[in-house]
Amino acid sequence: MIQKKKYFPKKNLEKKNILCIGIPKSGTTLTEQILNLVGYIPLDKSPFYVWDNRNLNHPHDISLRMIKNFDDLKPKYLKLHTHYSEENLNILKKKPLSIIFSFRSLKDIMISRYIHILNDKDHRLYESIKNLNLIEGFKKSMIDKNKKYEDIPIKYYAVWEENWKKNIDNSFEDYLILNFDDFKENKIMYIDKILNFLKISDTESKILMKQIDKEKKDLKQNLDKIRPSSYNKHQDIKNQLQKFDFESFKKDILK
Repeated sequence: MIQKKKYFPKKNLEKKNILCIGIPKSGTTLTEQILNLVGYIPLDKSPFYVWDNRNLNHPHDISLRMIKNFDDLKPKYLKLHTHYSEENLNILKKKPLSIIFSFRSLKDIMISRYIHILNDKDHRLYESIKNLNLIEGFKKSMIDKNKKYEDIPIKYYAVWEENWKKNIDNSFEDYLILNFDDFKENKIMYIDKILNFLKISDTESKILMKQIDKEKKDLKQNLDKIRPSSYNKHQDIKNQLQKFDFESFKKDILK
């Protein structure tokens, strides 16, 4: 494990309040991993803070209670999937936040979500798609509406992305926009963007990348012990679904 104090002493963490916002499966977990490694404290997991996300109208809303601890001087972060709304925006503006927005190809998000559902027996859609063929299961995962909320998943995520992209520039001063697809093209450059935004030397990017790769390798080995060949199976599903005409499907659904 990288020793945080050796490579990233907390006195170097000039930016104190980091908020990471992204659609599920859009790379927010990687950003969270980097923030942990460089020494930021997770507000929702730290024993030093009381985390209170009760009484939200939607699980991806935000409340003042959730960000109240951004007031002290400790370097800390919060990862959320908060969607755009006037109310959510007004709450975010009440704190001096440095915000990292994470986006990704909607097709890749929906594929990753489908694989997640297939591996989560407690997911509300698991029973309804587990015995369907690949394409029919994938389609159903994108259009099966949650009875609690209005939009079907593919529409919710499409609107999520569209609304934030239209409003970021006019709403915030200190922000970074990431596209997780760029990570596949150049991992070091992607990490450099995050470190530069945090005002941390990008000379540490290779150290971070080695640690991230090691943790991913360890996780894969642990998963293989529990579910042999699961990684290869997931890759096979991804490869097959990449051939699916997602844009035509999305156009038909959203018209």
